[in-house]
Order: sequence, then structure tokens, then C-alpha cells
Amino acid sequence: MDKETLEHVETLVAMPFRKFLDVAVAWKEEEGVDFSLIDPTKCPVHQYAMRKGRCLDVTGHTELCPVCDNPMCPTCGSHCVDQISRITGYMQAVSGWNAAKKQEFEDRTRYGVPDAGIV
Repeated sequence: MDKETLEHVETLVAMPFRKFLDVAVAWKEEEGVDFSLIDPTKCPVHQYAMRKGRCLDVTGHTELCPVCDNPMCPTCGSHCVDQISRITGYMQAVSGWNAAKKQEFEDRTRYGVPDAGIV
């Protein structure tokens, strides 16, 4: 990486996560880049998380990356997430499901418990 590119990368990594997301989405729309067909680890949001340091949090939900539409950690942006769902009475990793079951998972409506702070 040349010095100018390295300085640009360091400037981006210094940004707070949500601000970086705004910049990445604006860049994607401006350039017309389609990240939906690439490996999730090549997404700039995931690269940001790897450079900044993954949080390794356990969270009650994941978000879809606004750049590549893959699941991501809402705290750090890492795309290395394991989604777990309770199906037929036991917990199971979503990554092991077939395409139809994954689509059913994406189509589900999620409800929170209003006074419990659970979403």
C-alpha cells in the first residue's frame, strides 16, 4: 500500500463506526459498486472491523450490512457472526440451515418485549 492510501485508510479507521457506515454507503452509491456478490470478508465494513478490532460481544440481534447485505455485528461491523435461533425447541446456528430455512428466518417478523428492553 502506498503512503497516500495508507493515510486514507488510517483516517477512515479513526472514524466512529456509525460515521464510517455513512461514508461507506455514500461511496457505494456514488461509485455504483455491487458488493452483494463478493465474499463478505471483502466488504469495506468488515475490513473496518478487522482493522479496528472485533468486539466479540454476544448480542440479542444482528443487523444487515448496508453495503453488502450480509449479517454483521451491530457494535463493531464484523461480518464474522454466528446467528443462533430457537427452532423446534432448541438453539441452532443459522449457518447450518438449508437455503429455504434461511429465507424463512429472514422473512420472520420479530417482536420485542416493550418494558423489558428486549428487541
